[in-house]
Amino acid sequence: MNIISITTAVDYADYLGFCLQSLARVVQGAVVVTAQHDPAINLALRFGATPLVFNGWHADGALFNKAAAIRYAQEMVHAAFPDSWYLLIDADIIMEQGARQIIEENAKVENALYSARRVDFHSKADLQKQKPTLTYGGIFSGCWQLYRRHMLYPEWSRSAEKCDLDFAKKFTSARVLPMVVGHLGQEGVNWEGRRSPMWA
Repeated sequence: MNIISITTAVDYADYLGFCLQSLARVVQGAVVVTAQHDPAINLALRFGATPLVFNGWHADGALFNKAAAIRYAQEMVHAAFPDSWYLLIDADIIMEQGARQIIEENAKVENALYSARRVDFHSKADLQKQKPTLTYGGIFSGCWQLYRRHMLYPEWSRSAEKCDLDFAKKFTSARVLPMVVGHLGQEGVNWEGRRSPMWA
């Protein structure tokens, strides 16, 4: 199973390092969609990921045009790696140690969309202690989506609030893998661009 990840990161370099570190043991290639001069460019290169500069973050009045940024990357990645699986992962998401094995053992339906359960680490101290601040139920998490069909995100979104769920509706089958992903920071705060304080 060849997996290529796509991540958006603008003013998110403090979270992105944790994300890319966890991706290294799961994916064969990683693309980071960011803005010109963002620190994410150098951070992506340091972790062997491919930075992709997108200039439409505020197109047509958007506060954070996550949908168009992901679609921009999807069109390139689908063409370059047509037979791969694709992982859309937010820059503030980290994966557990055995994620690769869980994916290989459970992601078998090629026309399905897969996600995972989620816990939140509101602070760096919580993450270091591996003590989640908040644990979600069995809900489908839009911040981590694995698929193989060449589906595309919407062409535009005002923010990051619901475009991932709009994407999920394109699939007739949505399944939750038996794994947990960690979300860094407080939920819902940065949907319109970075609002929370940077992690030291």
